[in-house]
Amino acid sequence: MEAVAKERTIEVLQPVIERPQPAGVLAPRPRDLTGLSVALVDDNNPNVDILMAKLEALLTSRYKLRSVVRCYLGTGRLEVVEPGGRVKESCTATSSILSEVAKRSYVAIAGVGH
Repeated sequence: MEAVAKERTIEVLQPVIERPQPAGVLAPRPRDLTGLSVALVDDNNPNVDILMAKLEALLTSRYKLRSVVRCYLGTGRLEVVEPGGRVKESCTATSSILSEVAKRSYVAIAGVGH
């Protein structure tokens, strides 16, 4: 007589439940950027510098911005650029760089590379 192997099933339980994330409230968007300071946040990924340079050129040609705040997350460096491209201020953030960006700009645009 042959022995018949009995199949066994193992059920693996995952003790984690998915919780719905509360919907965030978006900040109100300005209708126009004229007269505002706009921050361009470079996250140090490949090609973001190219994207941000083109975006800065587009925004400054389309709107009369008060200034552009260039933020480089990789180095913690900030540059405040006046209309015409003159760098008014250049510094390294001493506290949270995003807090510094928030103090110096009304709108921030974050870029991701690749």
